[in-house]
Amino acid sequence: MLGEIYRLVQVFVCIFEVYLMFDFFSSFFNLKEVLDEKYTKVLMVLGNSACVFIVNSLNNSVINIVAMQVIYLSMLFGAFRGGLFKRILYYIMATAIMAGSEFIAIVLLSLPSDFAMSQIQQNPISTIYSLLCAKLLSFIFFNVVKRIPKNTSNKMDIKNLMLYIVVPMSMMGIMIAIAYLNIDFASLGVEKVLLIFSSILAIIGSVFTFYVFDRYSSTTEKLRQQELMITKLEMEERYYEQVEEMNQEHASMLHDFHHYLRTIGEAAAENNDKDVMSIVAELKVQIADTESIILCGHRLLNAILNEKKKEAEQKGIAIHITVEPEFTVEQIRDIDLIAITGNLIDNAIEASSGCTDGYVKIYMYTQNEGRFSVMKIVNNYREEIQQIGGIFLTSKEDKERHGIGIQNVKHIVTRYGGFLQNFYENGVFTSMVILPLCI
Repeated sequence: MLGEIYRLVQVFVCIFEVYLMFDFFSSFFNLKEVLDEKYTKVLMVLGNSACVFIVNSLNNSVINIVAMQVIYLSMLFGAFRGGLFKRILYYIMATAIMAGSEFIAIVLLSLPSDFAMSQIQQNPISTIYSLLCAKLLSFIFFNVVKRIPKNTSNKMDIKNLMLYIVVPMSMMGIMIAIAYLNIDFASLGVEKVLLIFSSILAIIGSVFTFYVFDRYSSTTEKLRQQELMITKLEMEERYYEQVEEMNQEHASMLHDFHHYLRTIGEAAAENNDKDVMSIVAELKVQIADTESIILCGHRLLNAILNEKKKEAEQKGIAIHITVEPEFTVEQIRDIDLIAITGNLIDNAIEASSGCTDGYVKIYMYTQNEGRFSVMKIVNNYREEIQQIGGIFLTSKEDKERHGIGIQNVKHIVTRYGGFLQNFYENGVFTSMVILPLCI
């Protein structure tokens, strides 16, 4: 019975140790695309845990030291992406934390001089507690180290960290106190088995405490980003409404243009040059203030395209816009239309602005006998495109607030039963939105 419990604890310790290393590396490096799946991560941890358990079963310190380095280095370089120097640096840090935790645990569990440590190793139950204590201490140190840097996704300020660390620290104190109580573990009873499994559950509970915090922080951050996005889109919608009002004024002016021409003709017939020049000057001002062109029949889309055209031209970017007469986006809400076109065209303008001869080409047309509306945006780019797990990474420094535009477009398009395609080659990036029409 005791032997089975000891082996079960060893299995738990191996899994827990591999999980700590994997979780630590995950805080600083991104998984490779083919491995970035939920069950793949679990299988990876369990597979490496089995290797660690087999190595520990050999009871050879030299083999153990060498094999552990091979296992964890293989996991780091085989599963994670990152610079060579950075990965080596964090591996050394993780190894130091793990080894240092075991050393500190030995020191903390050292009993009075009349009770030698060799006796602890001879007693399986005491050995179990020394293992659990060491791994719990490793868990505490790993969480402190990985949550301090500001560039990590699961960062936590010192005050919150101290609050959350109370649970594992209290468990640590209980385990040390048990060791110093000199409990007779020679005979195994139900209460002692309960004590062992309760200790294991307490360690698992400590892990879940931080896991729940991470989930809560992730959900809160997503909600915050969504609120920011909604606020931004609402402001853009109001702005484009103002642009549309200006376009209406322009249309009204064009409608009355023949009246101006008639007045100019009458003034010219009477040789009234002063009135002619006055009317022409007024027309020039009005045209300059309301300069816009009709690119498509959809008023809001026309306002968006005109505004983006002006923005591109101000940045010295050549922009070409073609909208077929049959093209329609009536099935899309205004706020979603702003999000789709705004994000994609803004990304194209930003990327092409880094090129000497930057350009953006926008094509909007129907396909499959009018069953689908297609938006195709083509631009050149200079900076290297980075992509992880199908997600394009922004080149902007503020990566928390940027780099989510394409993902937002993808979610919106999917909601309408369509899909977004992005592909790039030889310095040319293409985004294509395909939306089904409700017939």
